[in-house]
Amino acid sequence: MSNAGEGPRLVRPPAPPCEVRQHVAASPQLPGLSVKRREDSALEVKAYLGSPGILDLPGRDRGRLESWSNWSFPYQSSGGDDRVSAGWVIIGKRRCSSWFPLADGEGGCTVELTQADANGRAWWSAGLEATGPGGCMRC
Repeated sequence: MSNAGEGPRLVRPPAPPCEVRQHVAASPQLPGLSVKRREDSALEVKAYLGSPGILDLPGRDRGRLESWSNWSFPYQSSGGDDRVSAGWVIIGKRRCSSWFPLADGEGGCTVELTQADANGRAWWSAGLEATGPGGCMRC
């Protein structure tokens, strides 16, 4: 429970575990869609829902906020051939994430830092995913 005038309080988690994965993504990308095969277990589709604007952290960094919706479907290759089909690219990812629960236990926020490598290029992304009562999810 928070005191009057204070926002929700987060509980500090232990150090995050990092996960290393490889998946295959559709290339070239489709406008507003992201399609990938996660290892050999799922076909995932993400649809871009728009941007509520820019997150500006003065003196630190700034970036565009994005909203996505995603679906996952069971997938298993026909087996035998480990080659990547035309129109797909292998992407390696190293993802570290931490869950910050609200002190009252009714929601929280996952914070994620990802390094991705594809076609000899590397990039980083940071993500926040909030859950809980609508009144406490704001930028």
